[in-house]
Amino acid sequence: MPKRTHAGIAIASCLNENGIKKIFTLCGGHISPILVGCEKFNIDVIQVRDEASTVFAADAVSRLTDSVGVAVVTAGPGVTNTVTAIKNAQMAQSPLVLIGGAAATLLKGRGSLQDIDQVSLFKKYVKKVISVKKVRDIKPIIQNALNESKSGVPGPIFIELPIDLLYPEEDIRKEFSEKLPKKGFFNKIQYWYLNKYLNDLFSEKKSSVRIFSHKNFNLNQNKIDKAALKIVKAKRPVFICGNQVVQNKEYLSMFRKSLKKLEVPTFTSGMARGCFNSKNDFFFKHNRKHALKHADVVVALGVPLDFRLNYGFSINNKAEYIAVNKCKNDLFLNKKPNISILGDPAIIMHEIGKIINPPNCKEWKNELKEINTKREKDIFIINIKN
Repeated sequence: MPKRTHAGIAIASCLNENGIKKIFTLCGGHISPILVGCEKFNIDVIQVRDEASTVFAADAVSRLTDSVGVAVVTAGPGVTNTVTAIKNAQMAQSPLVLIGGAAATLLKGRGSLQDIDQVSLFKKYVKKVISVKKVRDIKPIIQNALNESKSGVPGPIFIELPIDLLYPEEDIRKEFSEKLPKKGFFNKIQYWYLNKYLNDLFSEKKSSVRIFSHKNFNLNQNKIDKAALKIVKAKRPVFICGNQVVQNKEYLSMFRKSLKKLEVPTFTSGMARGCFNSKNDFFFKHNRKHALKHADVVVALGVPLDFRLNYGFSINNKAEYIAVNKCKNDLFLNKKPNISILGDPAIIMHEIGKIINPPNCKEWKNELKEINTKREKDIFIINIKN
């Protein structure tokens, strides 16, 4: 007699082993076993009002914690409703896993309930799309997805889980067998094929899916040394910090210590806002354009030269431009750097902070401080008048 268990237990077990404490969902029949499994492992199942919100919430978790955000949605329109949120996570480079239900493997493309080509739809919006084919592959695929979402350039992963992989084997066999008449030669062949197919689907033999661990960037010490030398010799250096500096929670405090040590005028954007405050006299909120136009060394830390930085035109043409980014495309976006370092900006700046002392740029800091203070006073006067 087949065991009355379901794949939701294996999925929840894998999430629990990876420190996932909560998932976001809008309940649907295609994914119910996953939610049941999560409750058994005391993983919070947080219901939201629409599927897009499941991914937005998972995105927020990945940005604010060291955990991968996880969203679980039902098949068809449940999955398609997440497209905007998934694209947002891709652009923000947020590590998350979206698990979507799907039509039964035997019924795909035959007009089953909420059966659409979800794999083709999501290919350009995520780092990887995986459609699971066997029950034994579920756990290693989810483990790989969690690892892959954090490796290299972080981003979302989409896993499609057909409904016949999730429910108990006994229920699936009963569901299919009741639809097939057993009399007649061709019907017997169909019945034989169905049993053979389901035997393989639920087989307890070992999965052939290899588990790949989280990948880290290799440090290019030669480029790090060159960048450090440019910074320490600079008279008017500027650091610009973007989303990537806060993605590595392990190195975030060390990154902040390095910038405090170097005391280079620093501006922040995106998720990097909040890393520093008024007590850090090297941190400036206003007149970034002036700083970039008069800088002799500009270091972009995990931030692309997109519209926020006027596509690179804001940077002094005579300045040495150093780009540090996890994404190769963003390293060279709109402006070729004098030094490009592919890697984690938090780790790179920690390494640079270990080998150099602060550059001699006191006059430059005072100039920017004076401009910054004036802008603060102007804003205060405007607010008083209004």
